Amino acid sequence: MIQKNQYNNRGVSPVIGVMFMVAIAFIIAFVVSNLVLDLENSESTDIDITVQETSEGIMIDIIQNDNVDTLRVDVPHSSSEELNATNKSIHTINEGSGSYTVYATLNNSSEQKIDSIYVYE
Repeated sequence: MIQKNQYNNRGVSPVIGVMFMVAIAFIIAFVVSNLVLDLENSESTDIDITVQETSEGIMIDIIQNDNVDTLRVDVPHSSSEELNATNKSIHTINEGSGSYTVYATLNNSSEQKIDSIYVYE
């Protein structure tokens, strides 16, 4: 007489197990690649400036600069102005009232917004 096994020993199908392992491998690869790519592009500006309103525009005082090549200022009534970002320099832009936005161009040619100010008449 043939005896049946008293216990139903069913496991996970090998196909489903392989699918789970492949899915987990893709998730791990995705997370690791995002971490690595974010670390490569995380250069930030290392510049200390003050932007002050003047009677005719703005004055930018560069106190300390470690990795910024140039500053680009979007000015009202014209496109933009590029400034040399040397340490301990002061730049005055007299374009009247309106919105001024200062961008830093880093050594790797990327740009980051530093400050913006609105000048009233």
